[in-house]
Amino acid sequence: MNLLSLMMSGFAALAQPMSGVAKAPPKVIAQANPGTLAVADVIAKLQAFYATTVSIRGEFRQVFTSTLYADSTPSDGRFWIKKPGKMYWQYDKPDKKYFISNGKDFWLYEPKNTQAFHQPLSGQSLPDAVSFLNGKGTLERDFTITDARKDKADKTASKYAEAGDYTLKLVPKKPQAAYKYLYLIVDPKDFHVKQTVIVESGGDTNQIKFINVESNPKTFITDSKFNFTPPKGVRVIEQSASPAPATTMAPAPAPASPKPSAPAVVPGAPAGGATAPKPAVTASPSPSVKPSTPAKPTK
Repeated sequence: MNLLSLMMSGFAALAQPMSGVAKAPPKVIAQANPGTLAVADVIAKLQAFYATTVSIRGEFRQVFTSTLYADSTPSDGRFWIKKPGKMYWQYDKPDKKYFISNGKDFWLYEPKNTQAFHQPLSGQSLPDAVSFLNGKGTLERDFTITDARKDKADKTASKYAEAGDYTLKLVPKKPQAAYKYLYLIVDPKDFHVKQTVIVESGGDTNQIKFINVESNPKTFITDSKFNFTPPKGVRVIEQSASPAPATTMAPAPAPASPKPSAPAVVPGAPAGGATAPKPAVTASPSPSVKPSTPAKPTK
């Protein structure tokens, strides 16, 4: 997946506007019949849950399904997210890979390839799903939201959700270049997002399941966690700040051999369909790059 997929999966709801200091989570009253609330009520409870969340961390399992090759590729890793707009996604399997943003700059670092992609985020007209992470959007304003369980032709709920889970389908009111719509699978007990499923423009899907999630962790996540300086010897490839990036949210794994390998993932380009940067936009290693090593993630 690329930029948007990570950001959307970084909880569209997490980026609801925050007001001052985090308050205690709202008391959740068990439902007599879980999974029976109207869509508007589910959205209200979901947003209330995340309104108290300033930072979050955990593990994830991503499954990228290609329509072209009719197969799925899993990836595993850890994530740290902090309002507003800061995120750190570390892929541990099958290959080490990092997606890092401090809200102003976006980095994709690939240690195996000794290269890093950099894209400024400031001054861009970011997609609706990304605007959540800057606290500038609301779900109902930017998306048409329906209960996917009530659409007999939609098999998403039966494929990914557990009994009682809410499966919300979010269709952007302004068409997006890189994705058609996304799903939020919501726990009926406390209304946190258990999974996101993103359907990209070409029909590929990116599912991210969140595991061992900790909201507002006792060990404070500092802002320095989200800054990145390329290590010495890493080739830096600069991407233009405009136009706004096409979007999908985590890096899509390349198909396994003997299938043709996928082009290099470019921040802001559709997963599975991105093209490698042309030589004209590929910067030579800059002597101004300071030698350092990314900070080791801490739990």
